[in-house]
Parts: sequence; structure tokens; C-alpha cells
Amino acid sequence: ALNTMAAFWPISAWPLTFAACSGGFSNIVYTFGLGYGVSMFANAGLSVAVARHQNKGPLTPFGLACCGLYAAYGARLTQYIVRRQADESYAPRFQALQLKSDMMGMGPKLAIVGGI
Repeated sequence: ALNTMAAFWPISAWPLTFAACSGGFSNIVYTFGLGYGVSMFANAGLSVAVARHQNKGPLTPFGLACCGLYAAYGARLTQYIVRRQADESYAPRFQALQLKSDMMGMGPKLAIVGGI
């Protein structure tokens, strides 16, 4: 599986990113927040795995630092979004976004999910 993924990298990461952002079909905030953060974290790990597979050895310290910062930002963003959505003061904003999402058709939602 890693051979196939490495052969088509970075296009092969798209299904994972799409799955991570697919919560946007329910509410667009899941694409822009949670989905984006989760896909950043996951793609950082996949980048390390593909690079190690292609180079048949360890990454450079700079490459590891870049992937590590990418993953750290994704984890931080995801944690922030989860904490914000759990806060009662955000509930009115979340409900407004849910209403906006409910009024959107499947075509615009697909464009948002696929575009992120």
C-alpha cells in the first residue's frame, strides 16, 4: 500500500483529506476547523512515511522539523476547535452556522469539502 501511495504522492493523500473534512456535509465548520486540523496532522505523518519509503532512510532534521511543526499545528487547531465548540458562549454562533449549512445544497458542500 505504501508503494502505491508513494508512487502517486501527494495526490494519494486526497482520500484521507476528503474523509477528514467530510464532516462538512453536516456542518461546514467541521470542514474548516476539525477537518482541516485532522488532515494537517494526518498528512504530516503520511509525509514522513512516504519520504522515508522513497529515500529508504531517515529524513533530514529540517524535514522532520517541518513535518513535526505541521502535525503540531494540526493538533493545536483541532484541540482549539473542539474546546471552542464545547464552550457555551459559542453555541449561538454554532447554531447560526448549522442553519447556514442546512440551507446549503449538496453541490456547494461538496465543493467546500473537496476544496479543503
